Amino acid sequence: MTTFLFAWNSGEIGGNERRMVDVAETLVARGNRVAHFVRCHGNRSNLGELISKRDAGTIVHGGLVHLCSVTVKLGPDYVIGAGMPVSLILRMLRLSALSKSALIMPRPGLDFNKGAVYRFADRRTALLVDAFLTNSPAATGQLIRQGIAADKILEIPSALGQDWYVNVVPLDSARQVTRLGRAIMVGNARREKNQRFGIEAFLKCKALTRLDVYTSAGAAFDHLVAQAEAVGKELYVHVGVLVSPETYDTAELLLHPSLSESLPRTVLEAQSRNCLVLASEAGSTPDIISYGRTLAATSVDEWAWTIDSMLGSPSENRKEPIIEALTVSEYTSRFLAAIGNLS
Repeated sequence: MTTFLFAWNSGEIGGNERRMVDVAETLVARGNRVAHFVRCHGNRSNLGELISKRDAGTIVHGGLVHLCSVTVKLGPDYVIGAGMPVSLILRMLRLSALSKSALIMPRPGLDFNKGAVYRFADRRTALLVDAFLTNSPAATGQLIRQGIAADKILEIPSALGQDWYVNVVPLDSARQVTRLGRAIMVGNARREKNQRFGIEAFLKCKALTRLDVYTSAGAAFDHLVAQAEAVGKELYVHVGVLVSPETYDTAELLLHPSLSESLPRTVLEAQSRNCLVLASEAGSTPDIISYGRTLAATSVDEWAWTIDSMLGSPSENRKEPIIEALTVSEYTSRFLAAIGNLS
């Protein structure tokens, strides 16, 4: 039996967390021992609740000191460290020989707006990481440009669980009427997600009457909610709400104006539910578009015009993607095959 420890830098849930919890659940189902450390105050977190709901392993919450004790006590074969503070602690444990686990660091996104200290620490301690796990050519290319050896990079496209393909609303279904004029935007509140830009494009376009924003913090959007009301539109901000397949079934369009991306899971989720997508050109996003368009997130007016154009002729937005999502089983099998020679 192989033992895995997933070390999470926070209890927030994003695309990477949802993908790796899917993998953890599959590892448990295949007879492996899986544990999770979640860095946070208190004994609960949104991520912890998701892990429990999915029966994806045991959970420990705490600070970085707790991470040290958990890693040494558990003695896992593999540690997957998500987030730089957590990863640096795990690297130091490797350096001190307190941990002999193979260390894998997921890098699913690009290093947007990272400080000099972050970059210096990452570069200086990269030799203590056995493998960097990426999900796209964009993320792989950035690591190579930063001096990471190509043979230390494991590139595996993102995966979606089978539940994303169950009871999908056909494009020509009568239920499509319930989606008309409605859009969603999904992401955390970090600056690179550029959610304010998306809201402003919604306010300026003519075809949309309602926008639901799923984010990790919403107070900054209060004045925009008032602006929407003033022009007869509906803007709803949902904080800390985990999206589901049904979330996308309520919308005609996903807005994804992120400034920095690798391979955005929310775009894959939307397309699996036949939800049209307008996304930025960041990272490898253009390579996964099968029902939608990509456009540089530089002009709100251009985005507003494009929204109206797309919704006026939605059938014209179909194309063949270069990269397609894997199933969770496929992803897990590739992951296990790739890490087999690390420990």
